[in-house]
Amino acid sequence: MEFNSWSFVMFFPVVCLLYWCIKGQRFRNVFLLAASYYFYMCWNASYGLLLLTSTLISYGVGLRMESTESRTQRKWLVGAGVVLNLALIAYFKYANFGVETVNWVMQLLGVDMNVPLPNILLPVGVSFFVFQSVGYTVDVYRRTVPAERNFVNYALFISFFPQLVAGPIERSGNMLPQFREQRTFDDDKAISGLKLMLWGYFMKLVLADRCGLYVGSVFDAQMEDGYSSLIAILLFSFEIYGDFAGYTYIAIGAARIMGFHLNDNFRHPYFSATVTEFWRRWHISLSTWFRAYLYFPLGGRRCGKWRVYFNLMVTFLASGLWHGAGWSFVLWGGLHGLLLCIERAFHLHDKKLTKFRRVPHVVITFLMVSLCWMIFRVQSLERIAYHLQRACCFDDISLGDTQTCYSLAVVFFAILVIAVKESFENYAQSAMKRLSSICVWWIDVMIALFLLLSISFFASPKGGAFIYFQF
Repeated sequence: MEFNSWSFVMFFPVVCLLYWCIKGQRFRNVFLLAASYYFYMCWNASYGLLLLTSTLISYGVGLRMESTESRTQRKWLVGAGVVLNLALIAYFKYANFGVETVNWVMQLLGVDMNVPLPNILLPVGVSFFVFQSVGYTVDVYRRTVPAERNFVNYALFISFFPQLVAGPIERSGNMLPQFREQRTFDDDKAISGLKLMLWGYFMKLVLADRCGLYVGSVFDAQMEDGYSSLIAILLFSFEIYGDFAGYTYIAIGAARIMGFHLNDNFRHPYFSATVTEFWRRWHISLSTWFRAYLYFPLGGRRCGKWRVYFNLMVTFLASGLWHGAGWSFVLWGGLHGLLLCIERAFHLHDKKLTKFRRVPHVVITFLMVSLCWMIFRVQSLERIAYHLQRACCFDDISLGDTQTCYSLAVVFFAILVIAVKESFENYAQSAMKRLSSICVWWIDVMIALFLLLSISFFASPKGGAFIYFQF
């Protein structure tokens, strides 16, 4: 069940209504758990067993670690919990990739051997909820959080449907206490949540899906001129941003309507002046997860210069592999790791810039990030090289048919709306705070009407699945 489906449009109001009608937080949690499993099993009923397996592993390991003081035993337990959970990702996400790699190496060595592919179907969101389970296991080992003894609360922490399949990847210290609290309906939170959901739908349906129409026509080799390749490379950056940030805003808004707080996952990433800053603003829950559970344990910045570079490269290679089972994703992670190492080597990551001096740095960073994003869409080194070459050769100009030109006009309208909103939030925070403190009801109504009308008139007729569902 996707957020941009009619099934969800009917599912979510019913869940909210019943949730607030039920008395007692314990019964509400049981209901939410059942609704979350139903939400996830709408893709495939067997997915519920996978979700339950990951939950039982980390829940049992957490309780066992809490009950023992033996450091050695705790190390064995945390190791077992992490390995068993990561084994789920390894099997479902990387088995095909591993077999393909073995066959490729054997072919290079001249060995006549072809291992058949297992053709395992990748469950949606497996990387997200497994990472949440692993984070909880490590937190209990470090004693930063106590083991959760209420199984319903813990199972809901892993399966909470707004953020189940594409994040944000929540920490146990933030979410578990919320499931224990008694909640009452809050008008302000509900209105705020609805505004966030509308904004998320605008980013997905108007920006991302419209970008996808043009990007698909170019990268699927229907349009071949240089301008088309260049525009497609740039527009895919907005497509993946509108798609993933749109999902996140819908998730945060849906949770807020039910009284829960999810952490921000995006903070205007394309206003970043360096790649280092970009990763402080983009997919924040994943970057902080890798920092807490991989980068810092490797040594972080508390070691020599070359070791820091090594730690950065390992972290981003792992991040690339997390995003997809393919060498193109490893290349994407390696490129980002290399760019961060270069910025650190030349002390660009902590350079202070005025607002006007930031502009060229923001443009350069956006172009570098856009070139890296192309790997996500093309995933073929030959096609990547081809489109990079075409992007530098401005021969004929072809924007496509009338429908494609209309989609481009809608895209530029959506980009303008988002740029204006994020510019105010990024550079005029004091003015935004004063405006929000006024709390004039008609401002909220006008914004909601504007977003609703924009979605009604400009939403793409060919809405697609959320890109990050494949990760």
